[in-house]
Order: sequence, then structure tokens, then C-alpha cells
Amino acid sequence: MDVDELNRVFEINAGKLKSYLLRITASIADAEDLVQDTYLKACDKLTSFKGESGLKTWLFTIATNLAKDNLRAQKRWPENVTDIARTSALADETFLKRRCKSERRRQTGSLRQGNILHFALPVFQNPCRLSSNSVFF
Repeated sequence: MDVDELNRVFEINAGKLKSYLLRITASIADAEDLVQDTYLKACDKLTSFKGESGLKTWLFTIATNLAKDNLRAQKRWPENVTDIARTSALADETFLKRRCKSERRRQTGSLRQGNILHFALPVFQNPCRLSSNSVFF
């Protein structure tokens, strides 16, 4: 196996490899970086390619292992979807006003039923609560 053959197979499969890595990482930047890292690692380890599988299979195996390492290094997800949604919702004043209005209605109904559990939740979970002793009705 020589570098010219690797380059030919890599060029043919670079788009598929990027698409595959994008599904794993959910990040265009990470996928592009991993495609480049895959090529570099394949060039570095070309002498260890035994030919027991196809070159394309070997490239995808390298890419998969690099993607797993990348995800481990990032501890899977740096922020979760709830954090992103909360930030977006808090930035939208109209949404926040509607949310607080519906929350007041829900809390009033819960109090009538004798359920005061909601008031024990931490303030950061309920953006409508201004302080721990705020009451909305």
C-alpha cells in the first residue's frame, strides 16, 4: 500500500466520511477536524495496514475511533439541550411573560388542591419566581 492509493481512496470517500462523522458528533467543525485527523492518522499508520479489510473500511474504523475519543474528551455533551432551550426562552420576553402567566395559574390551582411542592423547587428551575418568598396571586 502506498500514499497515492490512500490519497485516491480518501478523496473518493471524504464526503461520506464527513457525513458519517457529522452524525456521530452533531458538529460540523468537529466532523471536519476529525476528517483531517483521520487522514493524518491513516498516513502515519499506513505501514500497519494489513489489507485484511478494504482501505475504505480501515479509514472509517480510524474515523470511528477518533470520534469516540473526541466524544470522551468532551464528556459527551458540554451542555444539554435543556440549558440551550432555557437560555433561548429567557431571552424571549414574550415567551417569558406567557410562561409566568400560565405558571401562576398552575400554582394557584395546585394550592387549592393542597399541593405546595412546587414552591420547594430551587429558584433557577422556575424563572417566574423572583425570590424564595415571592407569591404570584
